[in-house]
Formats: sequence, structure tokens, C-alpha cells
Amino acid sequence: MTQAIVSVLEDLPGRSCYLPDRGVIAEAVGLTPSGQTTVSVDGQQAEDVSEVVVLPRLGESVWIAEGRETPLHGRWIGLRTPLTAPTWQVTARVLCDGAVLEHTGPARVFDARTVRMIAESTPAAPDGDLQAVAQLAAMLDQQAVQHELWRAEFAEAAGHKADEMDLCGQFDDFMHEWHLPGRKRSFTILVDTSQLVSLTVEAETAGDAEELLTTEMVKAARSVDSLSWSVSRTYREQ
Repeated sequence: MTQAIVSVLEDLPGRSCYLPDRGVIAEAVGLTPSGQTTVSVDGQQAEDVSEVVVLPRLGESVWIAEGRETPLHGRWIGLRTPLTAPTWQVTARVLCDGAVLEHTGPARVFDARTVRMIAESTPAAPDGDLQAVAQLAAMLDQQAVQHELWRAEFAEAAGHKADEMDLCGQFDDFMHEWHLPGRKRSFTILVDTSQLVSLTVEAETAGDAEELLTTEMVKAARSVDSLSWSVSRTYREQ
């Protein structure tokens, strides 16, 4: 099989790109004169994009070494969905020796400009088997989302029923035993706060300086960074 290092920049238009600050997949359009990658989202050019991660095409050979004891070498399938915004941590799927492996790491780790080391005579379109794997992975992701929604709806409905039947204690034990989400309850938290503020006041004596202090001066000098706090008491609302 013929192998060669291929420049992604020569094959940039039409590639999928991940935008970490938005948590969405975009499409590469091209390069600006300054070398910045331009992308479109749903057919509209995206503006003010802080970072663009150019993704490998389905079936391309990738070599991922960062964050792994043993480098991951195989054919690119895609990112696990759904994606959330903003997120710089994503999970990628790669087909290695007939097995689909996952690797989670910073989005930049999966940039095609660094992970795609060798192109093995990349075909114009992925073969049917690899396309089927990618479609199956997307379907499983969607099923997982639907399952989590069902779990949340089931837990909420069961919690209401437990309240009606005065079975709250038994319900909480059951949900914990089966690793299901328990009831959400309201808690009141009392917090002690203190803040050390430094001000400069021009005066003849220390006593005079203290007398010149005003509430407005202290408020203006306050900073969130200097705030310290501790929990005094927490109790559940009846």
C-alpha cells in the first residue's frame, strides 16, 4: 500500500471542524491571507471564532500519542456526541485492528494537522463498512441521550409518587441501591463571610485615618478574590 505524508491545508475545504468555544461542528471554508481557518455553521460563515480544530476525514489514518502510554494508530471514525458548549475536552473514536477504541482529551489533540501523520492512499469516499460503523456510533450516542432523559423523567415521576404514598425513605434507599438519581430537595445554607480590604488614606495620625474611612471607600476596595467564607450550617427545607 502506498503511504505518503499529506498536507491537510491542501485538502482543507469541506473538512469538519470542531469549535471548542461553541461546542459545535462546523465546515472548513478556506484560509485567510493571514493563515486563519474560516468556517461555516449551518451554511453561515462563523465570526469571532477563538479556536478551530480541523478534524480528520472519516477513514483517514491517525496517530494519537498525547495523553496515552501507547499511541493510538488507526482509522478515524469521529467525535462522540452530543457535544456541549463550551468544552475543550472531547472523546474521539478510532477503528484499530477491527475494534472501536475511544480516547478523551483536549480537542486540540485531535486536530488533523497534528494527529493525521500518514494518509494511506486516502479514498475519495469511505468504504461501506466504515461508514456503517460511524452511523452506528452516532445512533448509539443518540440512544444514550434518550436513555438519560428517560432516567431523569422516571426518577422525577417516581419521586412524586413516593411523596404521595409517604415512602420517601424507602424510595431514596431503592434509588441509591440501583444507582438511579434520587429526589432533588431544597437546602438552606448559612455561610459566614469575611474579607480583608487594604486602603490607603492620607492623614496625620492612625486615628485620623480611621475616622476618614467611609462605607463607600470600603465597598470600592472590595474584591471577590480576597473574599473568604465557610459553611456555618446546612438544613433541609420542610
